[in-house]
Amino acid sequence: MEDSTEFEDQLVDVIVRCPVTDKFFPTGITAVPESFISSQLEGNSSRCPLCGQTHRWGDSEVALDN
Repeated sequence: MEDSTEFEDQLVDVIVRCPVTDKFFPTGITAVPESFISSQLEGNSSRCPLCGQTHRWGDSEVALDN
C-alpha cells in the first residue's frame, strides 16, 4: 500500500484553455495522471485569471499540467 506522500507526489494540476487568450490556466483540481478520466469533468466552470471571465468547460478543454 502506498503512503500518502507517494500519492501526493503523483498529483498534477488539471488545467483548461482560455478561449479568449488561448492560454491554459489551473482549475484548482488535482488528479493522478494514470487514473484521470477527463469526461468526468463535464459541465464545470472556472473564473479565468487571464481574462477575468467565467468559462464553462468539459473534457475537450482539459489537460494535465506536469
